[in-house]
Amino acid sequence: MIAQLARTLVAAIASLSLLTGCVPSAAADDTPPAPATPTVMTLNVHGGLDREGGGNRGLPTKVTADVLALVALHQPTVVALQELCGRQYRDLRTKLAKLGYSGAFTNTKASTGCNDRARGNQSGNGIFIKGSIQTRYVWALPWGANAKGVTGRQPRRLLCVKPLGQSWRACVTHLSPHAPDVTRQAAKVVSAIARWGGRVIVAGDFNLSPKWIGRTFPGYSDAGEGIDHVISSTAATVVAVEHVPSSDHDALVAAVA
Repeated sequence: MIAQLARTLVAAIASLSLLTGCVPSAAADDTPPAPATPTVMTLNVHGGLDREGGGNRGLPTKVTADVLALVALHQPTVVALQELCGRQYRDLRTKLAKLGYSGAFTNTKASTGCNDRARGNQSGNGIFIKGSIQTRYVWALPWGANAKGVTGRQPRRLLCVKPLGQSWRACVTHLSPHAPDVTRQAAKVVSAIARWGGRVIVAGDFNLSPKWIGRTFPGYSDAGEGIDHVISSTAATVVAVEHVPSSDHDALVAAVA
């Protein structure tokens, strides 16, 4: 289904470009505002190359096709992506702009698995919102307390955006798979987002079970599947969980009240 939707979407975009002779900019004044009640999709895209030789080697082809198909299927307001290589982000930014999305990216580390040496092998998290981004925020999360050699001992960040014309904010993050780093990082996320009133959403690969999400993010609603979650200061419910051929994670779609 995803592959068929991707082909249909690409054809529709091509037809629109031929008819209008232009490609709309994500920052254009006539970009429709983000909806007041967002739907959120999160996916760890497994963008680089893992130790077993899996992943996407930094190539955008399969990642972009799967993300575009999911966007066509669920029409999310927010798309949060983790383990995203820089050139995958750039490709998605171009294509999602044609659908009215604006994007932001935070580079957490250089990854040779991204195979993009000319651009610094950037690897990190990306977020796209329907409409224009008014403000972008980035926090470095604490790391390094885990023993050397432990999987996932690396820099981590929290990336948040505020849509133009809306009071809510949406964030993406990818936390360590091991304590004590993961608990320290979760605490930093809580302190960072606590400064805002109104609706605040954080989506990503938390590497935490639902039980631990409840303990580390008290007072927040959780829509989760495995270690992937959408937490919100308002109610959040799972809409769908989709298998994604190019990733080792499922895509999680949640509605936020």
